[in-house]
Amino acid sequence: MAYQGFGDGSDGDADGMHILENSVEGMIIATSCSKNFGLYRERTGAAILIGPTKEKSMNGEQRLLDTLVSTYIMPPDHGAAIVDMILRNAALKAAWIAELDEMRIRICTLREHLVDAFRMATGSDRFDYFAQHKGMFSVTGLRSDQLERLRHDYGIYLVTDGRMNVAGLRESDVEAVVAAFVRVGA
Repeated sequence: MAYQGFGDGSDGDADGMHILENSVEGMIIATSCSKNFGLYRERTGAAILIGPTKEKSMNGEQRLLDTLVSTYIMPPDHGAAIVDMILRNAALKAAWIAELDEMRIRICTLREHLVDAFRMATGSDRFDYFAQHKGMFSVTGLRSDQLERLRHDYGIYLVTDGRMNVAGLRESDVEAVVAAFVRVGA
């Protein structure tokens, strides 16, 4: 579970996980704190094992630890300590949730402005998917030649699979991005 809080809020983004928790005998949850806590370089997250019995959970934990030890011996602890400090302190947790909500609202607003600008520029609703997507990214479906033209002609960089970082977009750049998409035949 990555980007928790950027879609439907911190609790809302966990709804699907809670449905699974109540529907399956056991599960492993991998969660990242890189984006939602701003700990990009710390590789902070958690692996959570839920089993039907304590014994089965402990067996799963041992297998997970064996795998981790073969990958790295001792991960850094400072990122986890930061997250722990924030989540255990009511005032810090409230501030974190408020900041997360602010970013989620900003992303939703950017998505709405993208849709409005695309509708104005194209007279079409084919870009409405930007408002339907959630979180930091949207997959645009652009071809590699279109992505190359965006990079070369307009200085707009998307991931090679056409994924766009909506959260990285500035409000003042929405019109220029839309115009460039239209010019490359999006």
